[in-house]
Amino acid sequence: KKIGLMAFYECENLSEIEFKGIPSTIGNQAFVGTLWMKNEAAKSDVVVLGDYVLAVAEDAEHVTIPEGVKVIAYKACKGNSSLRSVVLPKSLIEIQQEAFKECTNLESITLPDNLESIGTQAFMKTKLKSISIPGTVKTMGENIFWECRELEKAVLGEGIEKTGKDLFSNCSALREVTLPKSLSVISQFTFFGCDSLTDVKIPDNVTEIGVYAFAYCESLGEIKVPKKVTEMNDCTFIGCKSAEFTFSSEITFLGIYAFKDCYNLKEVSLADDMVYAGGAWSSTANPFC
Repeated sequence: KKIGLMAFYECENLSEIEFKGIPSTIGNQAFVGTLWMKNEAAKSDVVVLGDYVLAVAEDAEHVTIPEGVKVIAYKACKGNSSLRSVVLPKSLIEIQQEAFKECTNLESITLPDNLESIGTQAFMKTKLKSISIPGTVKTMGENIFWECRELEKAVLGEGIEKTGKDLFSNCSALREVTLPKSLSVISQFTFFGCDSLTDVKIPDNVTEIGVYAFAYCESLGEIKVPKKVTEMNDCTFIGCKSAEFTFSSEITFLGIYAFKDCYNLKEVSLADDMVYAGGAWSSTANPFC
C-alpha cells in the first residue's frame, strides 16, 4: 500500500517491479535512477503509478496528464527543457515540491479547480506568461514562481487567504495582479523585485503585509493600505520609488526601512503609542525624515 521515501533510489539495475495492488502513497524519489523508471518513460510520455505522475519523458514537448491522477510527484518534471505545455486533469489535488522547477521552456499550464496544494519551487524559473491559482488552494510552499521572468499576469482565486512566501519574487515582467477579497495575509517577499508591477489593489480583508512583501517594486503607483493593516514590517515597501500611499488607519508599528526610498511618501497617520524601529522614512518626502 505504501512505498517509502527514496525506497529504490539509484537502484540502477532494477528493471522489473511486480506490484501486488496499486500503492496509495509513494514517497519522494522512490524510483529515481532505476532502469524501471527509464523503461517506463520510453514507453509513454507520462509515467503514472496509481494516483501519481512520477516522471515525464525528457523529449516530451506537449503533455496531457490523464484523468484520475491526483498528484504530480516531487521533481517529476524538474529540468525538462523540452516541455512547452501541460494539460492537467480535473482530478489533480497536489503539485509537489519542484515538480516543474527549471522547465525553462514551459509556457502554458492551467491549474485545475480542485487543486489544494502547490509545493515549494513548483514552477520556479519557468517561462509561464500567465497563471491563475484557484481558490481551492489552501497550502502554498515557498518560491513557487520565483524568477519566472516572463510571467506578466497572475490571478489569485476567491478563497485564498494567504500567499506563499516569495510567491512571485523576482518576476520582473509581472504587470497585472488580481488578489481575492478573501486574502488576509500577504506573506514576506511575495512581490519582491517585481519592478514592472504598476498597480495592485490590496483587499480590505488584509490584516498583515510581511517583510519585503513589495520591496523594490519600482514602478508601483497608487497604494491604498487597508484599514486592518496597522503595522508596517521591516522593509515592506523599501525601494518603491514611484508609489503614492493612502492609509485608512493609524500606524502602530513601523519596522526598519519600511518606506526607505519611497520618494513620494508624504503623509502617514501615526498612533500616539507607535513603536518605531528606525530608518523607516529614509529618503522619503516625509517631513520627519
